[in-house]
Amino acid sequence: MFKSVTNPFFETNFSKLMDESKLMGGFKMPNFDMAAMMDMQRKNVEMLTALNQTALENLQTFTQNQMDLMRQGFEKTTSLLSGALSSQKSETQEDGTRQAGTSKISE
Repeated sequence: MFKSVTNPFFETNFSKLMDESKLMGGFKMPNFDMAAMMDMQRKNVEMLTALNQTALENLQTFTQNQMDLMRQGFEKTTSLLSGALSSQKSETQEDGTRQAGTSKISE
């Protein structure tokens, strides 16, 4: 009843149609020097290590400078506040002494 249908592409051997040696013959890879590539990569790693070391040293210097500036700012603020508080305290003591003296005189 049914006629069997076959696909001609499944039955064809394409390896006979193409010769790989002729197809890939034009693409020749030059000799690959693994030692030269490893030497180049070693130099790259050494360079990156030196750059990272320099960056770290610069970051440490920057951080130290920032800490010094903050410390100086805190010291100045502390000295200003302590000077203001001591002058305010001495004025309060003088006012208290004056008031005490005037109250005794008025009695």
